[in-house]
Amino acid sequence: MAAPLSNAFDIRFLTDGRGRTPNTVNAFYKAYGKRALCEELLDDEVITDIIDRCRLARRLNREEAERRVHAIGSVYADVLDRLNPSVIFSNPVDDYTYGTLCYLARQRNIPYVVHFPAYFPGWSSISEYEHGAPVVLRKPLEEEIDAALDQVSAETYRADYDLRLNLSPMNHLRAVTRYRVKQVYHGLRKLIERDPLSAYYNQTPYVGDRRKLSWYPRDEWFDHNWQSGLARKKQDYPDLPIVYCPLSFYPEMSTSYWVKNRRIVDYESAMLDIMRALEGHATLVVKEHIHMLGIRNPAFYAALNKMEHVVNVPPPAFSNSVVDASDIVLLGAGSVGIEATLRGKPVLSYSNTCYWHQASRAAFLDLDRLDTLPEKINQTIDDFTPMSREERRDFVRFCLSATGRVSGPGKCWHNVAPSDLESLFRLKIDQARCAAE
Repeated sequence: MAAPLSNAFDIRFLTDGRGRTPNTVNAFYKAYGKRALCEELLDDEVITDIIDRCRLARRLNREEAERRVHAIGSVYADVLDRLNPSVIFSNPVDDYTYGTLCYLARQRNIPYVVHFPAYFPGWSSISEYEHGAPVVLRKPLEEEIDAALDQVSAETYRADYDLRLNLSPMNHLRAVTRYRVKQVYHGLRKLIERDPLSAYYNQTPYVGDRRKLSWYPRDEWFDHNWQSGLARKKQDYPDLPIVYCPLSFYPEMSTSYWVKNRRIVDYESAMLDIMRALEGHATLVVKEHIHMLGIRNPAFYAALNKMEHVVNVPPPAFSNSVVDASDIVLLGAGSVGIEATLRGKPVLSYSNTCYWHQASRAAFLDLDRLDTLPEKINQTIDDFTPMSREERRDFVRFCLSATGRVSGPGKCWHNVAPSDLESLFRLKIDQARCAAE
C-alpha cells in the first residue's frame, strides 16, 4: 500500500504489537512501570469516556485502567509531538489505544481518518476521529449510484461486510476450539515476548467470538413463523405501531463509539431497557445480527422471548423483508438505517454522528430519555415524509462520496486504493492548513 505513495508522502508506520513495524510496546511498559501521567488526560470525563468505550479497559479495576491509558497516552503524546504528522490513518477499533490517540490528535488539530468496509459492496467507508463523522472524499458517478441502488434495493440483499457465516455444529466446534487455542497461544506468547500484560492481544477474551459449545443457536430461540406471529400481533393490537429493532454485532466499534451515550456499552442491558420502554405501546420486531449467531449469550434471547410484545425474527431472514413489514426502524448506527431510508420507512436512531444519519433525515433518540420513547415513536411516524426518487439518489450519492475504492484484501479488511488514499491525505492536509490560517 505504501509503495505507490512513497514519493508523495513520508509515511511512518506504528503499531501496538511487536513485529518488524515500529511499535509502542517497550515505550508503553516503560511508561506503565513509571506510572506516567499524561497531563492531557487528567480530566475525569475524558479518561472515563476512553475507559468505558474500550471492551478491555472497562472490565479492569479503575486504577489499573487509568494506569494503562496514561501509559499509552504518554507514549502517543511523545510520538505526535516528535513526528507532528500531517494526518493519521488507521482502522477503527473499540480499544483504549484508539480512543486515546483520537483524543490527543484532536487536541493538536491533527486529522485522524479511518477506513472500514462500506455498506455498499466494493467500497471502503472513510470517517474522521471516533464518532463516525463522514469524510466527503469524491463525487460519485451517476452509474455508481444506479448500480448501488439496484443492488441494495433487492429484498434479498444482505450486507455481509466480507464476513463469512459458515454456521454448522462442526464449524461452531472448530470456532470454540480455535478460541480456546488462542487463549493458550497468547498466554504463552506474552511469556516468550516478555509482554506480561499481553499489550496487543489482551482483547482476546472480549472479541465477538464463539467461546461456548452451549451457545450454538437452537430453533426455539427464534420465531421461524415470524410473519404469522406478527400478523397475530397486528390483529390483537391494531392501534400499536410495529417497530423494527435490528440488533448490532457487539462488542464492536460502531456501537461503542458511534453512539455517544455510553449507556450503550452495556449493550444487551440497554436493548432490554429499550424494549421494556415500549411494552404496551408498540409491537416490537427484533432480529439478531446474523454474524452474532453462536456469539451472544443465550440468556439475552431468554429475556427477550419472555416479552409479550416482541416477535423474535430468525437471523437468516432478510432485513429488507422485516423493514417492509414494519412502521418504523429503531436502531443505533447500523446499516439497516440506510435500508429503511431507501425503502421509505421512518428511522429513529440513538446515533446522530454516524456517517449516514444526517443525510437520512433520521430522528434522534436520547437514551437518557427512554420515558419519552413511545411518544417519540409516534411523533417520528406522524412527521415522516418518504424521500422522492431523486432524494434517494442524493442520499446514496452522499454515502458513496465518503468512500474509497478497494484495492484487494488486506490482513483484516480490504485496502483502500492508493490513488484514493493520496486524494484523502491531500484533502485532510489542505483542510488542516486552511483551518490554521
